[in-house]
Amino acid sequence: MMKITHVLKGLVAMAMMISGLSAQAQPGDSGLEFDGAHIILNAEEYHQVFIGIGGSVSFYNQYFSLSEADREAVLRLLAVDLNLKFAKNYVGDVPANDPSEFENSSTYWADLKRHNPNINFQLTVNNLPDHLEGDGEGHDPTIEGVLDSIANYYFKALEYYHNEGLSVLQLDVLNERGLSEKTTDLFDIGIDKLREIINDPTKNPNGVPMPQVCGPSTWSAASPPKWIEDWKQNRPNAWNNVDVVTTHGYQQGTFENYKAIFEVAEGKPFYNNEQTGKIQDDEGTGPNAVDDLARQFVQGEEPDHIGDVSIAMRMSDVINAGGNAFFPFRLTNSNGNNAALVGTRNGVYTPSKIYYGVKHISSVQPDSSYRVGNTSMLTDDYRIVTFRKPGEDTVYVHVTNVWPETQPVKIAVGDGSKAFGIKSVVAWTSNETLEFEEVWNEAFDLSTNAIEFTITPHSVNSFKLAVDPAGFELLKRAQSLTFPPVEDTEVGSSVALNATSDPGLEVKYEVLSGSATIDNGTLTVSGEGEITVRAYQEGNTEYFRAEETIMFCGTPAKPLITREGDVLISSSESNNQWYLAGTPIEGATGQSYDVAEDGTYSVEVEVNGCSSFSDEIRATVIILSIDEELSHQFRIIKNHEGYIEIVSSNDARLEELIIYNLFGQVISKYERLDTDRVTIDAPLQPGLYMIRVVDRTGNRKTLKVWTNE
Repeated sequence: MMKITHVLKGLVAMAMMISGLSAQAQPGDSGLEFDGAHIILNAEEYHQVFIGIGGSVSFYNQYFSLSEADREAVLRLLAVDLNLKFAKNYVGDVPANDPSEFENSSTYWADLKRHNPNINFQLTVNNLPDHLEGDGEGHDPTIEGVLDSIANYYFKALEYYHNEGLSVLQLDVLNERGLSEKTTDLFDIGIDKLREIINDPTKNPNGVPMPQVCGPSTWSAASPPKWIEDWKQNRPNAWNNVDVVTTHGYQQGTFENYKAIFEVAEGKPFYNNEQTGKIQDDEGTGPNAVDDLARQFVQGEEPDHIGDVSIAMRMSDVINAGGNAFFPFRLTNSNGNNAALVGTRNGVYTPSKIYYGVKHISSVQPDSSYRVGNTSMLTDDYRIVTFRKPGEDTVYVHVTNVWPETQPVKIAVGDGSKAFGIKSVVAWTSNETLEFEEVWNEAFDLSTNAIEFTITPHSVNSFKLAVDPAGFELLKRAQSLTFPPVEDTEVGSSVALNATSDPGLEVKYEVLSGSATIDNGTLTVSGEGEITVRAYQEGNTEYFRAEETIMFCGTPAKPLITREGDVLISSSESNNQWYLAGTPIEGATGQSYDVAEDGTYSVEVEVNGCSSFSDEIRATVIILSIDEELSHQFRIIKNHEGYIEIVSSNDARLEELIIYNLFGQVISKYERLDTDRVTIDAPLQPGLYMIRVVDRTGNRKTLKVWTNE
């Protein structure tokens, strides 16, 4: 057996300072220095009852190929050791057309019931009989009386098992279908017709009971709220006919989606009634865990040692979201770790690691246990689910360590205002070297208010704690922090952080993300982008820890605009966006911008979602024009350097160019040229000018040129 480290401090009323729960402080207590995961149970905060687990009976050839002794061993593993509450079977036809399927499944069901008479049976309609199927998904609505035939198909299956002494508690109306009028018809009209058959003694002489109706049993956990909202609005009878809301979790099987199902279920029971132990690539396991675990869980087969972790975290998410039952897929088959609780390949049975993960939650706490509240300082790399049965002073804690690192945990119990005493603890662990073993069993002479335990990498851990509600009184008080917002700050600049604690205790700071450093309460921005800073006060013997978080931008250096003629130039070489009168100019993202119209211009520089704006600059377009009759021979432009150019439109070579002002005075003269383009490098004041142009053939033209700048 591997070595498990557990530490109990202060079996005599010592203080392990836990957020919300504490005891009388004693000399030598090191609770404040504890560097681990704090789990706080509120044993009086009751939520839903967790009924238990279920699973499908299938792969009969594998099961029946076992020896009689091995079959009995498998049945005990499932029905007794796992405390199995539901066994489901899939049907696709009436008994007369598929007698071996019904005979095998009823034998398997009966075998389970011998070992656990309290097992309930669920029948899932996987397929409709071939003669009722349409061209697309679902039944053929053109068949006369097709819904009557489907209702009779349901009844025949229910009647068969009832006559075998195995009455079906729940009917899953269909399996993994899409929301459509045809599927809605089954829940609406089809169930009403089934109820008519069951209530008619002439059609139901043996008294087959009406089962609870389950649905929609979708592939994705994100789908049921859409179905339910649609039914509530458009087909309320379909929704009223549903007794148990069901889903699978193969896609988007996240806590948030399970919570959304619970919130629209209006108090109806909610089951995840099919789920493998293989993690899906869109499931939430924390920002870091997703990346690393995906390599193990998604890309190919999951490793054997991780199966208990993957199923336990999945069960925890469903239960914490309000789920009443969880169905691993399947009870037995030959696929091994990903699906079966017990593999039955080649005449040999083998419990999978998934089996042991399920066992932690299905067999530790007693029946009719309620989920109770808990808080912790754990990340998404862990899963915690906690239980208590009303009237009993025992609580149950399940901690799944998704991460491949050891982690110390501290567990305390209370009622929200005071700590309970912990009188004894029993702990079980499974990990890559353990299947499911008791690793700690201790009763204390004097109760303590917290226990400490080291959870191993990739492990599922269960704790049974006997508690004394007349335990330790709450001594510490809450404190609050005020953390004023910080304005966006330019890279290289510093700003003072001014968080305060209402009792006046010293506040510390840490950079959670972004490029910045903090020295003695002064933050210096070292890079562009969003910066997240936490202010925290560690607490003491009188006050609990408190913290507040703010976010702001480390902005790029403020850009400067220079002007060269009609060209505006930003001091930033990249990440520019030019504005005219405060409105972004489409496509103007270069370092320079050619002014096309009079107005007020500015430029924004954005890096990593944070930006700085320049001061505004007023720019006026220089207007240049020539006589209309000569416009086809010459063009007059202003180049990027800000100089005026005279350009021959017909490629004639220019020999001489003389500029006269309005008074006939020569302003500039360019001689002995041999070019089709002349740059006037002398500044021209606003006004009218005469420009005499002589080309190489001796032709002389006089241009009238106006400029406003």
